[in-house]
Formats: sequence, C-alpha cells, structure tokens
Amino acid sequence: MDIKKAFLFFKNLHKNQTYSDWSQYRPHLLRVGNILQHYLDLFWEFEKEMSNSITIAWYWHDSLEDTDISLDTLQETFWNTIANLIWGMTNEQSDTHTDIYVQKICRAKEEIRLIKLADLCDNYSSIVYRALENNPQFLKEKILPIMEPMYQEIITTSFVKYPKTWAEFLSNVKKCHDLADTYINFLCLN
Repeated sequence: MDIKKAFLFFKNLHKNQTYSDWSQYRPHLLRVGNILQHYLDLFWEFEKEMSNSITIAWYWHDSLEDTDISLDTLQETFWNTIANLIWGMTNEQSDTHTDIYVQKICRAKEEIRLIKLADLCDNYSSIVYRALENNPQFLKEKILPIMEPMYQEIITTSFVKYPKTWAEFLSNVKKCHDLADTYINFLCLN
C-alpha cells in the first residue's frame, strides 16, 4: 500500500475521534508524522522501504488502542512490517498501567522507539499548548505521570542503526519534556 492510500485509510478511521475537550485527534497523528518525517529526511539513515513503513505506521500508531480495527485487519491491509510496528506501539493495558508498556517499548525495535519518541515530543508540546485551556493541576496529576515513566526509560535506550536520528531526537525530546514540566509546575504554583 502506498503512503497516500494509507493516509486516506487512517483519516477515515480517526475522523470522529476527539479529545475530552472535543478537539480533533487527527492533528496529533499528523504532527507525530511530521516530527518523524523531519528526522527521516534530515539524516537519511533509513532504507526506502523501512522509511515508507515507518511513515505509514506513524499514522496508525494509536489505531489499535483508539479504534475498532483489529490486528488481523491491519495485517490484511498492510504488510507485516507495518502491522508489527503498529502492534509494537500498542499499549495493551490502560494508561493507568504503564509499567508493562514502558518495558515493551524500551525492548522494541529502534523503529518503534523512534515513533514513540515522536509521540512523546508531540504529547509534551501539546501539554504546553493546552495548559491554559485545561486545568494545569489535572495535567500535572493525571497526564504527566502517564508520560513520565516512558520518558525516563526510553531516553536510556541505545540506538545502533540510527545513531544520528536518535541523538537529535533525544535532544529535542528532552527540551519538550523540560518545557512541559517547567510550564505546568509554574502554572500550578500561580
């Protein structure tokens, strides 16, 4: 399947999905893709087939968690490489049970960890953007504790296949994390 068809399939699947404040969910998936695509283009450490697989997988990285699509349908629709990347990104537990998921991601293939890093970059950036619209105390007490264990563990993993991409990602994930943490703490004090 080509990237354009995958994008249209993803767009239709997530068309009615929203956050609790009714804002659309699809922009998150697109931003994760844009972040990752930037790094794929910047360092050229990926073979074309893997780059295409990662591109399609980022559109779908939350599909098994947030839609009714099954792994079997993903495997029928896409080739196994893509389905395996998506499955690797899937939290089989709820967001309140992150320990198993954190270990799954940290032991996963480098491509899966890169998608997760792009996801974290966008999630931390979104927290900063949404902090004034939402209750910062809620973000501090409920959302950051879900993200923090993943962040703390994934930054300690190593990358052999994509060292330049990883180094740049690590720097930016740390900046996004620190900005979100500082900003939410500041808002909670005031």
